[in-house]
Amino acid sequence: MNKTVRSLFTIFTPAALLLSFAFNESRAATALSSKQARETIRHVGGSELSKGAVKVRSVQPASDGGVDVLAQVKLAFRLTRDDHDRWHIEEVRTGDRRWEDVGMIASALGIASTVDEGRARPDVSGELSPEHARALIADLLGVQLPSEAVRVNAVTALGKSAMVETQIELEFHLVNESGAWRVQKMRTAGNIWRDVDGVVNSINQQKIARARVEMQQIVRALDAFRRERGFYVEARDEGVLVDYLSPRYLKQVIRFDPWSRLYQYEGTREHFTLRSMGADGKPETADDIVMSSGS
Repeated sequence: MNKTVRSLFTIFTPAALLLSFAFNESRAATALSSKQARETIRHVGGSELSKGAVKVRSVQPASDGGVDVLAQVKLAFRLTRDDHDRWHIEEVRTGDRRWEDVGMIASALGIASTVDEGRARPDVSGELSPEHARALIADLLGVQLPSEAVRVNAVTALGKSAMVETQIELEFHLVNESGAWRVQKMRTAGNIWRDVDGVVNSINQQKIARARVEMQQIVRALDAFRRERGFYVEARDEGVLVDYLSPRYLKQVIRFDPWSRLYQYEGTREHFTLRSMGADGKPETADDIVMSSGS
């Protein structure tokens, strides 16, 4: 190789490598369209957000071959006011008639689910103002105000409960596995990344524990019913079961499991089976939670 060729090789090889790297990064970003990103984010962690709930602002390649997506997500929060006149965030809507317990989410994320007393106190009129609601939600998400990362679109209050419609700015890290994109991590306002699978698994473990507690309450109510009547409730429907048990044997009406699905009940005079279909929502699978008479 002569000196001229060697010089050209020395100059152009690093440049070619840089161009190749930039091209591959560009391909990672362009391989994921805004529409694909929106649809993937809509279903993050098993949620079913409405089609208009996610607005993708940017799609950028990441150093690990994945893609970082900045998006605005419309979320609704349900708040309640306690006997001390303080407001607390109870649930966040993740789909049509689907609500997630904020306490479970906060526990999975390792954060507190309430704010300090000063910001948790409502105004003199007892109404929940948009500013106050914004402070509560920003504190929950770890966003320091003032910030455009948390916006309140509407507050609808009725007595001791309120619905707060918001727009939250979130960052998502997506990876492509076997040709399918999924959200691997997410964060708010530059905070630390949270592993989505880890958070979902933690929430599901909490839901399993809650389902067992609720099912045990129903089982005790069924046993009390049998001691008094001499037989179990004959039914193939949870709604019918609760009608028989509540309020005499079951003070709290329990119809839905922590995954927002009806508990499954099948009972005869001598035997019953009570079931939650678990996280996958499918009967007769490994994650079912089952309790029966005599167990």
